[in-house]
Amino acid sequence: MASDRFLVVGVKTSQREWFALSSLDADLIEAGLEPSVGRSEAELRAQLRYLGLSEVDIDERFRSARKWMASVTPSAVSEN
Repeated sequence: MASDRFLVVGVKTSQREWFALSSLDADLIEAGLEPSVGRSEAELRAQLRYLGLSEVDIDERFRSARKWMASVTPSAVSEN
């Protein structure tokens, strides 16, 4: 599997950071991974190692994910 065909995306909540793989390929599912399923950084790093990515590649993906990471904060919902 070519490692450049997917990227790590992240969301930060008040409790923790969640990461997921994003890919247009079926390769992730065939490898036993579900794209877009939130995981901890440690879990996703282990899976990326299993897929054969180097530590440098993995670090770069997480650096990029944090750069563009969305923050989700609870807000008051008003009824109209």
